[in-house]
Amino acid sequence: MQFRYVKSHVGQRVDDKGQDHRGRTIQVPCLLKDGTTKEALFRGAIDVNECDNYQRVKLVGFTSYSPDDGQTWVKLETHSYLVGVRVWDEHYIVLYDGLPKAFIYEPIGPTRYYNNVVPFPVNKP
Repeated sequence: MQFRYVKSHVGQRVDDKGQDHRGRTIQVPCLLKDGTTKEALFRGAIDVNECDNYQRVKLVGFTSYSPDDGQTWVKLETHSYLVGVRVWDEHYIVLYDGLPKAFIYEPIGPTRYYNNVVPFPVNKP
């Protein structure tokens, strides 16, 4: 199984052991509750039966996956995350019956302030 991952408009293809074509591991972000992300080392895929007690995370940045090592690619939605787990500060994608599960999320943008003018308190003697 292979995954396509994009960070800052640069795409990489990683296998189910978490390595790219050169044999190096990459850092992938997980989505936090406040909308920010936290990066950790990506170690590949793990079966759902092996990760019952691990912390679940939402892995973002993946654009597609291939169940047959690059022959056919299944494209993911634009704002979607893959279900993963976090083990010893490393991320794994969870496989359900040999395939990852993807869900759509609504990204939280930064808080926009339209007016930064505040009245000063007046000190009267």
